[in-house]
Amino acid sequence: MTALRRDRAVVLGGGITGLLAARVLSDHFAVVELVDRGALDDSVVARRGTPQARHLHGLLSRGLEVLEGLLPGLTAELVDEGAPIGDMLGNTRICFGGHRFAQGPSGLTALCVSRPTLEAAIRRRVSALPGVRLRGGHDIAGLTTTPDHRRVTGVVVVDRRDGHGETASAEWPADLTVVATGRGSRLATWLSAHGYAPPTTERVALQVAYASQQFLLPQGALGNDLVVLSAPTPRRPRGGALSLIEGGRCLVTLMGVLGDHPPTDTDGFRGFAADAALPDLAELVRLAEPVDDPARYRHPVAVRHRYDRIPSFPD
Repeated sequence: MTALRRDRAVVLGGGITGLLAARVLSDHFAVVELVDRGALDDSVVARRGTPQARHLHGLLSRGLEVLEGLLPGLTAELVDEGAPIGDMLGNTRICFGGHRFAQGPSGLTALCVSRPTLEAAIRRRVSALPGVRLRGGHDIAGLTTTPDHRRVTGVVVVDRRDGHGETASAEWPADLTVVATGRGSRLATWLSAHGYAPPTTERVALQVAYASQQFLLPQGALGNDLVVLSAPTPRRPRGGALSLIEGGRCLVTLMGVLGDHPPTDTDGFRGFAADAALPDLAELVRLAEPVDDPARYRHPVAVRHRYDRIPSFPD
């Protein structure tokens, strides 16, 4: 197999996966272009391409360790911005299977931060790397290949920024192309245009929905704890979690399955929380002052695309 020239890599997708791919590739390629249809600026917002961004995210200890290895100082930066930090078990109230876990030191770090703040911090770091270029406002129209379609040679992009139109499409050559466009990926369509069979899919109907809302808690309401997690059980299929986040706020996400979905009004939200197995969750939500309105996310079906089983794949 011929070695790559390692001049230029293109990463499709500006979420955390794409950003971290660009960070790793910056060690091996002179230029790394990261492309996304949304804005890739310094804004701390829930981007259109991340529909779950307004809901609670858990940054597990190993994930934090990997992020810190790739972007040294990131943890301290987020803590300086107000992200609470503590012990993953010692500062967390957990209820699984209807049973409350004993709390105690685990030696594993819990960093409580909202998805938009975490993503913005990673984006700032990656955009400052030599050779990395973030290209927001660009849509990906397809892949380019060699004449025999056996090797991907780059991508076709369309500039969607103000003042640009369909005529602004261009081919960007790449020695390596990484597709990190998430659940809405059009990779199967792009490959089909070059004669490749689409992957088979596996589907599991879930009918899961989340609703999330930010609150201000009374001072000392959580004591030294950072997170309250109440997992659903067959007898009590409603679950949820509360986490302190930056800005002195807390974020609460409630979930239900099979059509039993949390409401998006504050009174209904509080009533739904009262059915969680861990009563601490309902009591804290009752005491808290809403900062915004609940936001909902529905996930009716989990789909796995079996790219590992297609008969051929381009180099």
